[in-house]
Amino acid sequence: MSQKAYFKAPKIALIAGVVTAAAFLVFGVFFFTVLAKEGSTVGMVFMVLWILVVTLIGGVQVYNLANYKNDEKNTAGEIVFADPASDNGFAEKLRKLDSLKKDGLISEDEFKKKRAEIMDKKW
Repeated sequence: MSQKAYFKAPKIALIAGVVTAAAFLVFGVFFFTVLAKEGSTVGMVFMVLWILVVTLIGGVQVYNLANYKNDEKNTAGEIVFADPASDNGFAEKLRKLDSLKKDGLISEDEFKKKRAEIMDKKW
């Protein structure tokens, strides 16, 4: 089973993205006007595509910045994996461990050590 990871960019990264997109947009418009004066059709087509892509990227950054929320569940810059093994996972692991001990497949010391490892993990 694959796990999903969610990443929330830090606010400073979103601001840097907006500023960078704005700079690249100014760059694109400037060179479009230069190429238009020279009559370079291929260059103008490229710059139009440049401006469209930069506008799209900048728009996404602005949207994410406008909808930015400080929440403690997913702090900025932290990757949070959806844990498929919830509380039932711990209970299941403990039951399996207990059955291994009852079947005589592990010793009492091994049981205690592994149980402590399971219990030390975040619930």
